Amino acid sequence: MKNGVSHLYLMTEGFSPTVIDSQVLDTIRAAQRGGVQFDLKALVSPRDWLKNRTVYEAKAKQVRQEIEGRVSLRVIPRLRDAYVRDAVARTLFYRYRKHEKLIIHARNHVAADIGIRLKKWLKSTRVIVDVRGDVGAEYRMRSRQGSAYESREGERQIAILRDVLQDADRIFAVSQALGDLLVDSYCASEDKVSIFPCLADETRFYWNPQQGAEVREREGLVDKRIVVFPGSTGRWHHISATVAFLGEWMKKEPLLHFVALCPDVEKMTIECRKALPPNRFTVVHAAHKDVPGWLNASDLGILLRELDPVNHVASPTKFAEYALTGLPVAMSAGIGDYSQMVLQEKAGFWVDDSRLEESAEQAAAFMALWCEEDRSRWSEAAKARLSKGARLDDLVGEYGKLAEK
Repeated sequence: MKNGVSHLYLMTEGFSPTVIDSQVLDTIRAAQRGGVQFDLKALVSPRDWLKNRTVYEAKAKQVRQEIEGRVSLRVIPRLRDAYVRDAVARTLFYRYRKHEKLIIHARNHVAADIGIRLKKWLKSTRVIVDVRGDVGAEYRMRSRQGSAYESREGERQIAILRDVLQDADRIFAVSQALGDLLVDSYCASEDKVSIFPCLADETRFYWNPQQGAEVREREGLVDKRIVVFPGSTGRWHHISATVAFLGEWMKKEPLLHFVALCPDVEKMTIECRKALPPNRFTVVHAAHKDVPGWLNASDLGILLRELDPVNHVASPTKFAEYALTGLPVAMSAGIGDYSQMVLQEKAGFWVDDSRLEESAEQAAAFMALWCEEDRSRWSEAAKARLSKGARLDDLVGEYGKLAEK
């Protein structure tokens, strides 16, 4: 006798701290609120496992307490090789062969390829490929920063993506810009594509002045104008431009203070010291549950990226988190669908890192006019567009259609 419909969230990044809370777990929790229970399977390379084992094991234990489905973390070498992905697919067959249907939400094209290979043995499998960015542009960026290997690997990954887009049952893209790119440049079927940006959980991220005041008092920042950045020093972020812009603005704004919520505390501190005066910045490693308090305590969020095709299709989760807490955003032009949104909503401004003095003057002028009424308005507008709850029916509907297919 077969079981009913099962749902599996499959990822290949281990429990990366930059994505597991804000992107993966928040999505699974939202689906649970909509009546869909997911198992979670995370695959990790031996190298990543050896580097982060303690963190990953602790995170796995935490996740098992937070979601209703099964949670597994497996070390898998050489996922880039097809025979390895076949082997992983076969283990999934033995796990789910007695189920009437398996719906896989695959976070990236490699995870989706495993799901599609599973269809050879479990034909009732349905696969959603959740495309997070332009794979070709990402590897071109890496090859500029690395070696010829990255370029060759990029070609291999693009080939996997093209095949997956043809064989997947549904395609999620994080921005309209990315959805258009998948259709125009990677030959995806437009009928399969749905746009699901990186959204934030409105039950945790919302405008809460009292929470913000408590954080300011606790951290000794009551009288400061706080600019916040919750993120890493990774290749996607334009940290040098961020601190250069803030350094220029601080010349004219004595109360300006930068707060970086960053897992790379040492690296971020070094970057801050290059451009910011002493005692004008705070760098802390904050748990994701503490981020809403810091955002409510802040006056402005910052989101600078390099002008690159990678960022043209991006959907940074921190933008949604800023918006739900009513924070205006200082950001670069050309970031996915959001750079235009922030101007249309009059909820921020663009920073030109080639004209820092002019950008600092623009920032001062914008903040002089921004008020609590604006913050409340922006928070409410964002709740309708950038919250998990706003798109929950759409997301659950996608799973429901595949269950019936």
